[in-house]
Amino acid sequence: MKTWIGVALSMSLVAVAGVAHAAPKVSVEHGNVVCRGSRPMTHDGKDSEPVLSPDGHTVAFIHQLKPSPEPDFPEEAMNALWLGDCLTGRIRPLAAPTSAKDMFGSMSGPIFSADGRLIYVTLVPGGDYLVVQQVEVSTGQHRFVMDAELEGVIRNGPYRGDLLATQHSDLVDRDGAHYGGYPYYVFRPDGTTLMRIPGSERWTDRDLKRRLRAKHWRVW
Repeated sequence: MKTWIGVALSMSLVAVAGVAHAAPKVSVEHGNVVCRGSRPMTHDGKDSEPVLSPDGHTVAFIHQLKPSPEPDFPEEAMNALWLGDCLTGRIRPLAAPTSAKDMFGSMSGPIFSADGRLIYVTLVPGGDYLVVQQVEVSTGQHRFVMDAELEGVIRNGPYRGDLLATQHSDLVDRDGAHYGGYPYYVFRPDGTTLMRIPGSERWTDRDLKRRLRAKHWRVW
């Protein structure tokens, strides 16, 4: 297994020009999904979080089936995952909860895999507990990946296609005392742990962004 230092050295050799962040070609206006330079793709004002596939035209977004009864708890809304096509304007449902008690309805934050064949979504069953599930674009079938908060999919280098996420862990300080933390991990697409990034449990968002830039990680 490569160490964090080893990854940094490997990824410092990656050409930055070919791995820039995906262009923001989709947005939301008044709750409707809009592809850049086009008319709104949706029209009911119930859509959010559109993301563009690596193919450059397929869009995944969250479609609200039922609003949350409490404005302070948006995670209690019932959502579905839909797909759209910026070339044709067509939309279709991809995956939805089977009942009001199905925690899949709490999904948010869709992220395409590096090859565009999968979409990762985060579920919020309750409290601070987060679950990552994987949805197949071709079938809509979904399955559990891991208990974690997904930061994104790594887009370049030797870990291209793997997942960067934080996960609650039992850690040990220099004095041997145990404490809980949320370090960053690299996971395989099936949820298998590849490595924990040492010291990352103390990172702020600014620390993360600085480290990613320094090591040429491209993550979204």
